[in-house]
Amino acid sequence: MLERDRATAVRELEFDNAFQARHLAVPIGNAYSVEQTETAGSAAARLRAERYDQAPVMDGADILGFVLTRRLVEKHVDTVRDAMIVLGSGNVVSADASIGRLMEWILSPGFLFVLEGRDITGFITVSDFNKQPVRGYLYLLISRLELGVAELVRRRFRNQEECVALLTAEGRDKVRGRYQDDVRVNEESDLVAYFDFSDLLRVVARDEALRHFLGTWSRSRWEGETGGLVRLRNEVMHPIRNVVWAKGGLIRLQAREQRIRELIRSVEAAADKIAQNAISWPGAPNMAVVLAGLIGTTIQTLTGQPNRVLSVAGDDVLVATRRSPLGKPVPIAEIQNAADRLFRNGEIEINVPTVGYRSAFVGAALSQLPGARADVAPRRIRIR
Repeated sequence: MLERDRATAVRELEFDNAFQARHLAVPIGNAYSVEQTETAGSAAARLRAERYDQAPVMDGADILGFVLTRRLVEKHVDTVRDAMIVLGSGNVVSADASIGRLMEWILSPGFLFVLEGRDITGFITVSDFNKQPVRGYLYLLISRLELGVAELVRRRFRNQEECVALLTAEGRDKVRGRYQDDVRVNEESDLVAYFDFSDLLRVVARDEALRHFLGTWSRSRWEGETGGLVRLRNEVMHPIRNVVWAKGGLIRLQAREQRIRELIRSVEAAADKIAQNAISWPGAPNMAVVLAGLIGTTIQTLTGQPNRVLSVAGDDVLVATRRSPLGKPVPIAEIQNAADRLFRNGEIEINVPTVGYRSAFVGAALSQLPGARADVAPRRIRIR
């Protein structure tokens, strides 16, 4: 019996067990089978005539194992018994097994028997992964990712016009057109609700700050990991299109399924990370996101000194100065607190008693905010 042997790095999802082996299996009573004593040539001819790549091997009413059609024509194979793979560990799964695990477990044997209680009640082949339970599972998986990316984009962009600007001209027109259609009937939602899946993926690809929260992903890595997802979702939604043609296709699909699960983990963790740095005053930006967008940029203090943002890691932003070219950490909480006070009061003085020891960088960071105006006598930031 196969046990739970898959890595647990990606947490279980609530719908993992919604579709199981029992929903996918061909009932054993409907099996087109061969007998172990049958000649290999005769069995191969029958299976090829029915276009079967494999079949259960029987001895009367007893299930002995299965055979692959291609092995029946190999040299020194005289009877079905000579090519048979015996029923046992490695090709028997519980009826409770999830689709995700079945996609992994079937790759080596190419055929799985399904055990319900003490009885073999059915079997699964590669072609069964075109059935509705697999499509349902994949659709829910991709939908979970799409919802996660949408939430990530919402948390990143308080002003959603900024993420609309990252779309193509056609994409911007489409989103605004859908939005205006709903405005006319008083049913509008936020702008992100009108994005296609491809729009959401494009926003992440084009926004460095978002990719930073994913774990400093490059644009090419993001596009490589998400490439083909829109097409896969469309194929899953059309029941007359095959998702899997042969074992090679299933190998690729299983690898894609694992990547989608990893993407879900990364996207949801990134959204949580942004939420943990959430603002405490209405209107103030999430400074962790602002600083992530400044990585690699040199900004000026109110006295004109250059400060370069090297990275954002955990609770700190690493800042290089002339005195510290390798960078020193500045707590993001201090910068966030200053931003909250700026938006609460409309202005804030930039000095050590007011904003802390790293007041020079705090002032430089706040000066990068839209609508911010810096004064040098006295040193302060005002927001318009």
